[in-house]
Amino acid sequence: MVGERRVTCRCHCAGCGRHFTSLEAFDLHRAGDYAERRVCVSPFDESRLASATEDGYCAIGGGYDDGKPLTLDPVTVWVSSRQIGPEQRARFAALTLGATL
Repeated sequence: MVGERRVTCRCHCAGCGRHFTSLEAFDLHRAGDYAERRVCVSPFDESRLASATEDGYCAIGGGYDDGKPLTLDPVTVWVSSRQIGPEQRARFAALTLGATL
């Protein structure tokens, strides 16, 4: 039996530690003028971002254990909302509701 394919991050933020599936998703979580200091925005406050998974992993964290890269597991991986389907939109709406209670 083949295991389910897991989502990995392709970009992550050194400022806030969040993980993203694409450079587009990473850029959506940044705010401010490019000529000035940009800041991180919570994905829960940015409607153009959605959670791709809460059970993803990150192999680009930069940490090492005995010369081998450490894998962060599990991590929430964020995606641009224009890249997701209705099922993921509903899951994200439930996550957002839980975060505001």
